[in-house]
Amino acid sequence: MEVDREGNVTVNGKPVTKLMVDGKAFFTGDEKLRFNYNRYTNFGNSSNYANRLSLQSFNQIGRGNENLQNQIYQTASLLYSQFNMFKGLFYNASLSYTHRESSIRNQTQIEGIDQISTSIFTDLPENTYDVSGIINKRIPNYTFTLGGNSSLSDYSRIINDEVLDYESINFGYNAKVTTRYDDWPNLETGVRQSFSRLNSDAIDNKFTTLSPFAYLEYDWADFIFKFNYDYNYFENQTTGDVNRFELADASLFYGKEDSAWGFELNATNLFDIEFKRQNSVNEFIVADRRLFVQPRIVMCKVIYKL
Repeated sequence: MEVDREGNVTVNGKPVTKLMVDGKAFFTGDEKLRFNYNRYTNFGNSSNYANRLSLQSFNQIGRGNENLQNQIYQTASLLYSQFNMFKGLFYNASLSYTHRESSIRNQTQIEGIDQISTSIFTDLPENTYDVSGIINKRIPNYTFTLGGNSSLSDYSRIINDEVLDYESINFGYNAKVTTRYDDWPNLETGVRQSFSRLNSDAIDNKFTTLSPFAYLEYDWADFIFKFNYDYNYFENQTTGDVNRFELADASLFYGKEDSAWGFELNATNLFDIEFKRQNSVNEFIVADRRLFVQPRIVMCKVIYKL
């Protein structure tokens, strides 16, 4: 048996993926390719059939329809994955497609900021395409991860008795590095970024978000130190609006392994931000929300395990 510099295993010059040593099986790698196709039907929930007006939010009223029929979908997916233990390498990629032949949707009447939505059965086509993938590489004390995803949807909605066609595009990536030391601090750091666009004849909205992050943990003697940091940047590229905020938490714990007592100093919201802003868009409205955060808190804890 020989193992080359790339981690490939050969026996008498022939490559192998499974070894038997003293009755035990050792896999040098695993590779899979799977295709799925389904055509299925389902029904809406009870609220879709309740033919009464109901208040769904401060500016939205909904009404069901007892004459709705069952929805019909088609889905297809292709999944590929590969793992090589000796190289410490993992791949995963997927493609999927969803087609709605007929579905339950809302027909919406808009008056100012007020909306009245009625459930209807429609055969307006709707298609969704998804692609995603991830690569994971391990070397001594380090793990590198790179992933990405994208989604494209084209669909139609009935608004004020007019059929409007929409196209939604979303794609993003994430990359991170993780350390794996026994006697040194361990750090996980990386970045996430996403882009989205929703457009039709009436609107064209573009958004991007960027989120660098870091997580640090250090076990030393009887102490455990943890620090978590997350930066968020959001930009509405259509209007030029920009939102930024930072979140950070830290803690220091002390406790002997054979002791029931523990002591911890914990701090949350280190930058003392007042709120997080969240933006969203759909076919009817662009929303700006504020999620209020508790002010900076520093606590001393005494822990006793029964």
